[in-house]
Amino acid sequence: MSEKDLKSLVEKGMSQRQIAEKLGCSQSTVKYWLKKYGMKTKFLQCNKEKDFKCADCGETNTKKLLTLKRKGEGYLHHSLCNSCHNKRTIARQRDYKKKAVEFKGGKCAECGYNKCLGSLHFHHPDPTVKEPNWRNIRNMSFAKMKSAIEKCILVCANCHGEIHWNQTDGR
Repeated sequence: MSEKDLKSLVEKGMSQRQIAEKLGCSQSTVKYWLKKYGMKTKFLQCNKEKDFKCADCGETNTKKLLTLKRKGEGYLHHSLCNSCHNKRTIARQRDYKKKAVEFKGGKCAECGYNKCLGSLHFHHPDPTVKEPNWRNIRNMSFAKMKSAIEKCILVCANCHGEIHWNQTDGR
């Protein structure tokens, strides 16, 4: 990773995650090179409230900016406001779900339903092989997510309900 390219991205006010997405590498790789070249992102450079501005919408009200508690450093403001951070998170999670659904064939394995991503579920036919951290799957990388969903079948909400109803003999 060239120092010149990295410096130009840092000067644009990009976060480590944004730089990683732009360069097609991991956030830890970006962190490594930043440290090697003695650079810091805007998030880590700023420590005065007047310096903060949302990178997406330009919000400057620090009460609306995402704040993080860093050990020994007090509260730091992120480069995004809460609203923009939430929008990015939802977009990223929906993108992961779309990729996961496409990976599993894009439609219900039982009836062929494929209209709404929100109505497609991942069912574990054998719950004993279920990923221990299944509830946190949305926070995993897509590579880890793929290994977890390989153990599942893709079914629509109705078929999923019927599967579980039939497992309890309709009681």
